[in-house]
Amino acid sequence: MTTATSRLKQAQRVLTPESIAIVGASTRNHITQALLQNMKDFAFPGDVYLINPKYAEMEGQPCYPSVEAIGKPIDLAVILVPADAVPAAVADCVKAGVGGVMVMSAGFGEDQRGSGKERERALLNAVEGSDVIIVGPNAEGFIDTRLGMWLSFSPSVNQEFLRGATLWAGPDSDLKQNVHGNIAVVSQSGGLGFAVFGRGVERGIGFSHIISLGNELDLDVLDCTEYLLAQPDVKVIAMYVEGFRRPERLRAVAAAARAAGKFLVIGKAGESKSGGEAAVSHTGHLAGASAVNLAAMRKFGILTVADQDEMLDVCAVLSTCPPLNGNRLGVASLSGGSAVWAADACERFGFELPELTGSTRDRLLADLPDFANARNPIDLTGASKTTLVNILDIITDGPHVDGAMAIASLSLLKMSDKLLPLPEVVEKTGKPVVIYSYTTPHPEAIKAFRERNIPIYESSTRAARALAALRFASQPCDFDAGLPLPAAGRRRVLTELETTELLRQQGFPTTTQGIATSTDQAAAIAAGLDGPVAMKLQASSIPHKDKIGGVILNVQGEAGIRANFDLLIERAKGFDDLEGVLVQEMVPAGVEMIVGIDNTSGFGPIILIGFGGSNAEAMADSTLRCAPLTHADVREMLGELRHGSLLTEPIVGVPALPTDAFVDFVVRLSDYAVAQSASIVELDINPAVLSCDAIKIVDSMMVKAF
Repeated sequence: MTTATSRLKQAQRVLTPESIAIVGASTRNHITQALLQNMKDFAFPGDVYLINPKYAEMEGQPCYPSVEAIGKPIDLAVILVPADAVPAAVADCVKAGVGGVMVMSAGFGEDQRGSGKERERALLNAVEGSDVIIVGPNAEGFIDTRLGMWLSFSPSVNQEFLRGATLWAGPDSDLKQNVHGNIAVVSQSGGLGFAVFGRGVERGIGFSHIISLGNELDLDVLDCTEYLLAQPDVKVIAMYVEGFRRPERLRAVAAAARAAGKFLVIGKAGESKSGGEAAVSHTGHLAGASAVNLAAMRKFGILTVADQDEMLDVCAVLSTCPPLNGNRLGVASLSGGSAVWAADACERFGFELPELTGSTRDRLLADLPDFANARNPIDLTGASKTTLVNILDIITDGPHVDGAMAIASLSLLKMSDKLLPLPEVVEKTGKPVVIYSYTTPHPEAIKAFRERNIPIYESSTRAARALAALRFASQPCDFDAGLPLPAAGRRRVLTELETTELLRQQGFPTTTQGIATSTDQAAAIAAGLDGPVAMKLQASSIPHKDKIGGVILNVQGEAGIRANFDLLIERAKGFDDLEGVLVQEMVPAGVEMIVGIDNTSGFGPIILIGFGGSNAEAMADSTLRCAPLTHADVREMLGELRHGSLLTEPIVGVPALPTDAFVDFVVRLSDYAVAQSASIVELDINPAVLSCDAIKIVDSMMVKAF
């Protein structure tokens, strides 16, 4: 079994090979031709060997009957043989001592109707007991622009395509230099990963690596991310991910990225299959896979994107700009309408356009014509005695803004030339500036600003969204040690009585109650509660008691207690694990909240808060964060609820709710979840009732691992 260190060393050998064998090379195979042509065009400095017993030579090169026949150590074998022949070909590679195999052949896990799963098992068996790493199967290859390692058959990486995509650089320019940059892409979809590359190159965005993992049978996105974090020319790692095989590693990888001053950008597609059993609580159902993923990534300081355009927009700003340490922007524009549109976009993404006062205003008024004013955003339309760069210099040099947006038409080379000193403004102030071009940029403008590390956006929304991503990435991120996963073995649903007792022992505010197994016991417990009571069936097999009529509220008088006890026992027939009937004090009416823990994703405990009660799922007014939480986190969560103002804003004539106490309650529950993360699988507190002077847990249920 390989250690993490040795696996990383093996991954490095595979991803930066000095020797490559193409197994199944054929003159009739277009993939062979594409690989050989790309390696030739981009001057791969290592050795490439062709393997096929049917040929003595191919493309002027000798052809070997097997990898072992080469007689030299091979870092990477590329497998092009038909799917049924792949396991045997890989077994031969293992015998020859290769570092790893990249299986480009399809017909494995993605083949749901054929023998794909059997082939997959045979492929894993072929490398069992060795250190050989598998890339793929169904992989589209990878490139390293620094090394000239162009090992892919994607049409987005061939010389002809890239010449057309880099028209902005001129026909005689160095292709490798044109596409090189500090952004790496790792993708579980080969086509999409290379499409991001192709589209980005057209925009003048530079890349260091593109890695396609296909079915990700062995080497996965987090393995590749760990490798890329160690590469000095990588600043941003973008991932297209459909699911994490080992999600518990994401926290540590994200922490390593932040420690290295690098950024992770993830496009998460589809609903991942979270570890553990199906959710049995309201919390588990409300905390859908997508929401859980977003909550975890937010906690870990990872930027999330919805499509490849947003991925490129975010990567461009992260790869070029200094930090944005605040939410105050200055906007200067050569178009009045575009300035207004940009102001709207900035506000949508949580930015302020502050008033520019004091010496900043004085300097602006001295520089602007008489008909212009110093209001932010600043419209320079018709201003001839100053330039956009001068105005941006004044704005960013003052104390009022944290960054800026320049708005101009870059289809005009004359205007583009006037903006070329912008990097001097950025260097002088340390504040980021992006350009919103309201017309399609001229190729020379793309080239000029690429060289100067100033990103260009063709809409105000995209520019503002990119700046919002930069603001998020610039915030400090505190990481906790990796949290233990819940035990994978036996799990049990605790009754409300058991859950309440655990919470009471931790100091959480619970109701007074008792368990009755007879009418006499029920009557005696109720007599000691001084008022109407709630009566509830208690059985682990009935986590949602109300669905079988297992909850009766506001029961009064001895006769009512006895009659309802018998009614509940009748309704519980068939449940062999019935423990009795819980007799519980009735809590005064108030706002009903749901607070819960979902610990099934592999990311650690996810805390959910929302408006609860029996209609919690129908209301779906809830929000999530990854534990642990601070008081500020919980207040931010309340602000995200559609009806959160009930707790955060005073209402005339209505007694104030104990919001501070509720915030503290959620923080303490978060701490409890972290401390017990190895055993708590799910926890549902629904509802916790907030009245004018107190919080009480009225119903709860826990799933524990043993």
